[in-house]
Amino acid sequence: MNEFDGKLKFRDWDEYDLHEDAKFDKYALDIDAENQAQLMEKWVTLLSQAQAELLKAKEVVLHQEAKLFLKVKTEGVPALGPKPTEATVKAWVHTQPEYRKAQRRKRKAQNNVQYLQNAKSVMENRKSMIKVEANLWITGYFARPHIKEDVKKELDESRRLQCANELKKSMIKRHRRQLEEK
Repeated sequence: MNEFDGKLKFRDWDEYDLHEDAKFDKYALDIDAENQAQLMEKWVTLLSQAQAELLKAKEVVLHQEAKLFLKVKTEGVPALGPKPTEATVKAWVHTQPEYRKAQRRKRKAQNNVQYLQNAKSVMENRKSMIKVEANLWITGYFARPHIKEDVKKELDESRRLQCANELKKSMIKRHRRQLEEK
């Protein structure tokens, strides 16, 4: 079982920016909807890798525990006496450095899995929010204050201009991305 020694890989999640991946631009919902599948695949792939690492870590813990139990049964440990009880042996095993190291690895792997499960949930919420924003955009629903008709017309015109500018920016951004992909 030496193939496990030092071969567990743990990722440093700082290289990925979940906060940035969770953002979306309400003026470029089509682009964000297209990118959603890639983002979800990225985080789900990382989750499956972390789950595999957790299974390996659990195996290492069981292997170390069994190895130490076997050592006590076959060679004996002078500090435990000639006939130690199961509870004494178990307590001794849990204090050994190699067992504690395996437990730390397992805890780190569990933390990674939990983080990535949360990231997957964030990506699912992002997908839902893109749908909600698209539906609001389609139906033309936007919260507006109750104002006089002439002021409303001025605001609507400025909003139309702002939306047109935002749409123009997103189209330019999309065009640049398409050029970069080619």
